Amino acid sequence: MNNQKLENILGYILENKYSALFYTPPIYKNAVSYIFKKPKKTITEKTILGINNALKILDRKNLYSYSLIDYETCYIFEKRLNKYYKEKKDTIVINIFNKNNFNKINSKNIEIGEFDKNQFKIKNYKLNTNKSEYTKNIKKIKKHLTAGDTYQVNYTIKSSFNFSGDYISLFKALIFNQSAKYSAFINLGDKILISISPELFFEIKDDVITTIPMKGTNKRGKNIEEDHKSNSLLKTSIKDRAENVMIVDLLRNDLGRFCKYGSIKANELFAIEKYESLFQMVSKVTGKLNKNAKVSDVIKNIFPCGSVTGAPKIRTMDLINELEKEKRGMYTGSIGVIENNRAIFNVAIRTMEIEKRSGKGTMGLGSGIVIDSDAKKEFEEVKLKGQFLRNPNNYFELFETMLIKDGKINDWHKHVKRIKNSAEYFLFNFFENNFDIIKNKILKSVNKNKTYRIKILLKKSGELDYKVSEYSRPKVRIKIKISKKKIMSNNSFQSFKTTNRRLYEDELTKYRKKDFFEVIFFNEKDELAEGSITNIFVKIGDEWITPQISCGILNGIERNKFLRKNKKNKETIIKKEDLEKAENIMLTNSLIGSLKVDELHFDTDKISYY
Repeated sequence: MNNQKLENILGYILENKYSALFYTPPIYKNAVSYIFKKPKKTITEKTILGINNALKILDRKNLYSYSLIDYETCYIFEKRLNKYYKEKKDTIVINIFNKNNFNKINSKNIEIGEFDKNQFKIKNYKLNTNKSEYTKNIKKIKKHLTAGDTYQVNYTIKSSFNFSGDYISLFKALIFNQSAKYSAFINLGDKILISISPELFFEIKDDVITTIPMKGTNKRGKNIEEDHKSNSLLKTSIKDRAENVMIVDLLRNDLGRFCKYGSIKANELFAIEKYESLFQMVSKVTGKLNKNAKVSDVIKNIFPCGSVTGAPKIRTMDLINELEKEKRGMYTGSIGVIENNRAIFNVAIRTMEIEKRSGKGTMGLGSGIVIDSDAKKEFEEVKLKGQFLRNPNNYFELFETMLIKDGKINDWHKHVKRIKNSAEYFLFNFFENNFDIIKNKILKSVNKNKTYRIKILLKKSGELDYKVSEYSRPKVRIKIKISKKKIMSNNSFQSFKTTNRRLYEDELTKYRKKDFFEVIFFNEKDELAEGSITNIFVKIGDEWITPQISCGILNGIERNKFLRKNKKNKETIIKKEDLEKAENIMLTNSLIGSLKVDELHFDTDKISYY
């Protein structure tokens, strides 16, 4: 199938009401996406009778549709909760499509392309609940927890904001920064609905239902080593396992209403999924449907997902209605696709609604509260969950720079291994055979008697690009300058080679115009870090010392070689005063190897070494 550009798909959706894209990133095995164009019929319902009748449409055979189910729809499925239901707006929307207006596409065939986050703005972002109110409500929840009314409450608040700019750039930025398996972009006419949900509510395929609840999170580490530790901490967390198993038990009980006796299994407990900003604990529960069980039966019996309510479900939903300031609406409801006889419904978390005319947007944020939850930490977690919208990273690629000498690429395997590790960290697709193809292509094109610089760039899709140019070592006097700007040691981009290096590029360009070869940086703790294109070694006495990885530096290939040259060479914290008494300074990278510095320039003074 020919590739399709994402901007063309979204451009069509923006022009046609109720058209939609359901997107799964190609980082997932056999990832497919769905494009819906111009429905033949749209059903919107808000009455109890109307909703029950509308759900029966989802039981039809050979159906191509998508559905939007607000959280508040749950109040009509349980008698005890009927009193909370108010028929004020549409709570369920079902769009039905002709087969020729439905397109299933391999996600690898959707070209995301670059984006510029300056093409849109999120302004006036605020929460509907302040820290004091939030803390009071956590205290109320804990009273109910202590009394045994509930074991866990998924308490949520709302954020509001003003959006302006390009919806296509917004969606590109969101899916680039969040590899969520169940994402959606939907034109509702007066609104744009965007869901960047990583959570499956349920999937029905043949006679098997699968649900994968999420409960338990931990933040990503700033580098690979810290990442492994963070993953391990979550995997072994007694608190997170306890919360997770509560929801698993709740869902097993829910599935028991329409699954064959003895068929329900918790196949995978406490698995860890990795996303760009956090690790998530998930468990998988499956069951075989009773002969007469339909999609509508499933929704009526298990909606909403237990991971967004708590346990026990009904009593906890009472508390949610009492405590939360606003209706959840689409947030924590479900967005579902039916393709022929297969149904896939997400849990609509990380989901926002934006009014087209005014640009006013809303998004829910929540966390699971248990008896030992800390209100301050929970509030910070909720704020953190909104960062993916407020401050997404701009587009970037991974890269490696290498030297070709005598017809060979120096340290090829080390560079490929490093970019592979970077790809795993940032959730980029990586196909090793593509590197072998590029390598052979490059080596066939160069003159063995010349030296070259090669830069290989990896896109998130796994696509490779490269640039080759002739290279010679610098023959000028090597002068370096200390930048007045600081790097942040906890910035994960410091540990990897990416094109997200604006500070380094700007400073290097500035000082190259003043005849400096390199500009070097200190971090926010006033510790020496690295140069814009090099690692740094400082000679004091008979030792060569270099900044520790924790200072916020790239663990360079030549850096490691230089460290191993002599047992006295070591990693340590280096301050400005250490630099002032240095006998020599050495710069290292894969092009220059190791290069001695002739002059170090401070603000007003300089030190000459040769």
